[in-house]
Amino acid sequence: MPQHRWLRLIGRKLFVPASAALASSCGGGDGGGLTAPTTGAIEVTTSTTGTDVDPDGYTLTLDDVAVRAIGTEAAAMLDELEPGTHRVALAGVAPNCQVQGSNPRALAVVAGETRAETFAVVCAEPPPETGGLSVTTVTTGDSPDPDGYTVTVDGGQPRSIGTAASVAVPDLGAGNHQVGLGGVAANCAVAGDNPRTVAVAAGTVVPVTFTVECDAPPPVSGTLVVVTATGGTGADPDGYAFSIGGGPAQPIGADASVSVAGVAAGPVTVELTGLAANCDLAGRNPREVTVPAGGSAEVSFSITCAAGTGTLVVTTVSSGSPADPSGYTVTVDGPPPADIGVNASRTFQGLEPGVHTVSLGGVAGNCALQGQNPRSVTIAASQTATVTFTVQCTATTGSLTVTIAGLPGGSDADVAVTGPGNFSRTVTETTTLEGLTPGEYEVDAEPVSAGGSTYTATPPRRSVAVAAGATATITVTYAAGPAATLNLWIAGLHLTQSVQTFDNEIPLVAGRDALLRVTALANLSNTATPAVRVRLYQGNTLLETYTIGAPADTVPTGRSDGVLTTTWNVRVPASLVRSRLEVVADVDPAGAVAEADESDNTFPRNGRLTVAVRDVAPLAITLVPVRQSVNQLQGDVTPGNADDYLDLTERMMPIPGYQVSVRPQVYTTSAPALQHDDANGAWIQILSEIANLQMLDDPDRYYYGVVRLGYASGQAGLGFLGSPAAIGYDVPGDRSRITAHELGHNWGRLHAPCGSPAGGTDRDFPYPSGSIGRIGFDPARGVLLPRETPDVMGYCGNPWISDYTYQGVMNFRGSARLGSSVAASRPSLLVWGRIVDGRAVLEPAFHVVTRPVLPTRSGPYALEGAAADGTRVFGLTFETVEVADHPRGGRHFAFAVPLDASAAARLESIRLTGPGIAAALSRPPAALRAAPAEPVSMVPAAGGVALRWDAAAHPMVMVRDARTGAVLSFARGGSLTLPDAGGGMELLVSDGVQSRSVPAAR
Repeated sequence: MPQHRWLRLIGRKLFVPASAALASSCGGGDGGGLTAPTTGAIEVTTSTTGTDVDPDGYTLTLDDVAVRAIGTEAAAMLDELEPGTHRVALAGVAPNCQVQGSNPRALAVVAGETRAETFAVVCAEPPPETGGLSVTTVTTGDSPDPDGYTVTVDGGQPRSIGTAASVAVPDLGAGNHQVGLGGVAANCAVAGDNPRTVAVAAGTVVPVTFTVECDAPPPVSGTLVVVTATGGTGADPDGYAFSIGGGPAQPIGADASVSVAGVAAGPVTVELTGLAANCDLAGRNPREVTVPAGGSAEVSFSITCAAGTGTLVVTTVSSGSPADPSGYTVTVDGPPPADIGVNASRTFQGLEPGVHTVSLGGVAGNCALQGQNPRSVTIAASQTATVTFTVQCTATTGSLTVTIAGLPGGSDADVAVTGPGNFSRTVTETTTLEGLTPGEYEVDAEPVSAGGSTYTATPPRRSVAVAAGATATITVTYAAGPAATLNLWIAGLHLTQSVQTFDNEIPLVAGRDALLRVTALANLSNTATPAVRVRLYQGNTLLETYTIGAPADTVPTGRSDGVLTTTWNVRVPASLVRSRLEVVADVDPAGAVAEADESDNTFPRNGRLTVAVRDVAPLAITLVPVRQSVNQLQGDVTPGNADDYLDLTERMMPIPGYQVSVRPQVYTTSAPALQHDDANGAWIQILSEIANLQMLDDPDRYYYGVVRLGYASGQAGLGFLGSPAAIGYDVPGDRSRITAHELGHNWGRLHAPCGSPAGGTDRDFPYPSGSIGRIGFDPARGVLLPRETPDVMGYCGNPWISDYTYQGVMNFRGSARLGSSVAASRPSLLVWGRIVDGRAVLEPAFHVVTRPVLPTRSGPYALEGAAADGTRVFGLTFETVEVADHPRGGRHFAFAVPLDASAAARLESIRLTGPGIAAALSRPPAALRAAPAEPVSMVPAAGGVALRWDAAAHPMVMVRDARTGAVLSFARGGSLTLPDAGGGMELLVSDGVQSRSVPAAR
């Protein structure tokens, strides 16, 4: 166990480097001058993450001595340390927390220097402290117990349980418990032990089953009631048991009453057993009682318990090496702790009967306690209980012997040994380094000049693995030889998921595979084929090491980013692409190639390259099959081909994947036939309707309508700019491109200047001819794409994505919040329309129950609903949504305005105003509304169901699936044929301002 000897720490010192000039004091003399420092320091920082963080912080130990407390997010200075290796550790870490990396750590201290060391601690939710039982009864035979049984745990209050039932007993401490079944009729017998001992583990529910066999009861029988009453200053910890006529025992509590049916009429004996040594029974035992036929008799036992105590023996069994040098501590029911050796026993006397908590502490960082800690143990009066803690210890440090050979006598080597925990030591002669943290160590031998010759080691750089409890060896052999002229270095490295700059300016998406490319160069033509080693870190944790073989038979003398074989490449799996990712690369890590300069083989030269990684949500999208009633054309999209639409989006857009669903309800539009230039407005009308579906179905998903075209070339898709709805055609081989293009608009991207896009282009697009401007990478095909490849936001074929578009999409998705409202659904008025060629279209309104959707910002447009007397019912101002691909500058709006039934009933008109536009809807005159309206007729028709209605009275009908409420159509024109919904249809007719549900006449 650590010694709690607290040392006073002096504040931070200002050290004078040994290389600094030493100034003498004024006035001369032989004293008072500045001298080189003889001690060093370690600055320790703690970083704690997770849940249930250690509430009282930690203890900082130096060379196995506790020196001071340190918080969970704090820093402390250990100074005036002698040069050499010191052991630093965190102690007092809560059981639910774990120190990352070695603990303790062997840290090298250099005179005049301060070393920084961080201890990262991760805390998890602590395990539960209690468990429980699930007691089940199974009764067989022709005459089961008529009144069931009772369950008694540790002599406590009984719980009733049926003859074939279960009862839960929660909140039991971990350890052994006595469980018994009582109240068993005399004609029934419990199989197995009763009571029985059951071990309960914290966080678990242990099943216990009692099987009872019942025979026919005696011809003449009655009921016997056994009663116990316990007094005195003590108690029996587990209750008692009784037997009738020498039969099987049944448990009974210290103050309890148990009724036993089916006892043969006449005299019987009753014996009470299981009394603790500190308890005395008054009167005879056993005692006789007469059970009347068909009646009930009672027998009572009076017990007096004196204050008795028990004994606990705690034993430790330790194995492994090295064992904890200071032993452990043990506590019973909390502080104070008592010392106990690593293989020893400690006795605790005078413990009150009952359940006690025993905990082992002071376990060294290299040792692990097996099993639960703390543990529960039941102490009985005048008895001795035992608890054994088993500890397994393992070595945490190793050694490395560096042997120097080949140098002339009297010459010092120049060998740098570096490794985990920022370990660094210079070796000048054969040396054994002790107390090393296990891991990979680099041994770098610099050239040495001696006797007019230059001695170099071959290879100059090697790695050696140091294991805990073992001594690794490595020999550095020097030889004189000519100087090399070839030099290798790393010009840079970058990770790409679809597009990237050479300097890693584009953030990566967390949880998505990436291609790592390392650019190694040489100063002259060569046939060298060196390997490149890449190490990935998250903070100070090494995630992965890759050694990449040479991609060609030479090292390039200049960059050629567009060719894969000019860089050292490796696929980094999605699991390693995470926040705080850092990379370092070395060319020729084994020193297999003779070089003129070995000091520039690492990139970056100092530290590690930090890679920007962002957490990005997957794309949640619903594909909607759209059926055009005018020509019966329906978009081909099914769960079987849905991935075809999103293939290109997944490959090149900054998303970690997608969650796609195909809307099970086909949407039927009554719009005119789609035209190649949208001269009749059908494209924008269908897009507006799909936007309504998105708002009414699920505002938290993107909606993409799939249409089939009746023409060969022209308009192929349409999407809102910055709003989550779009439509596109279903042509195989090209539908994936159209989907990616329109989603780009949804994510705020304008057109790239390639192929003369409709609606103009992005003036800020940085590359000529709408090209991607950077080297692209297709992860599915594993190929690079040249800079001249067109950007997906243009109209040119075979596109990819530029870094400009990629970054814009990532920024948009990082800031946008898709869901329009987190409020619950409520009665609302659907008000919607569009503006095309400067003319406004205000669509008929519907009163529906949905999540409200209101403008996110005000704008130059206004909607106002008024009552018959001109009073305002609702009003709002807004900015419209631009339709990116529309040839005539279309814009859209749609809102679900909270409006209860009484307010909706007052509406007589809705007016839209804005810059240069105005539109209004009014209800028909009252006299016209008083006339009976023609019902909507519904008759079978080829391909589904035909609807007919009076379009003059009701310009639009919202058709919904009666089972799901999903909108099947916004029907216009007085007639429409829809596919049969199977479960029926719900019809909501609008007179332009108000709507109502109507039946359909068949």
